[in-house]
Amino acid sequence: MSTNSTIILQHPQGEQAFASVYCHWDGYPSHNGKILLENYNTYEKVTELIELGSLSELHPTPDACVSHHRWRGDDKSINLSSNLSDHTDFQYSYLFRDGAWHFKTWDSPWLPLTAEVCQKD
Repeated sequence: MSTNSTIILQHPQGEQAFASVYCHWDGYPSHNGKILLENYNTYEKVTELIELGSLSELHPTPDACVSHHRWRGDDKSINLSSNLSDHTDFQYSYLFRDGAWHFKTWDSPWLPLTAEVCQKD
């Protein structure tokens, strides 16, 4: 069974604009959270990741990620919305805003994503 997640980018200009992609596998903090925290730590890097569209698997570089668009020829499936709650109906949600990662589960508030969080599950 998969551990679904969504990866969300907030526009840095203070606009309430969000872009997100679905990720099918390994959404828990010790996997996807750790990869995001260690490898996608700038607006430009997260934008490059989001541009891949929905993912089957997240990896440390965009070239290594298994994107549904590249792998199966699916549409990119990038969710664009001005409402953050439109992006968070998954087991784990990861939000990059103001240069930092945050995460939540279905029933938790947004929390900072830290190396310590990525060591627990």
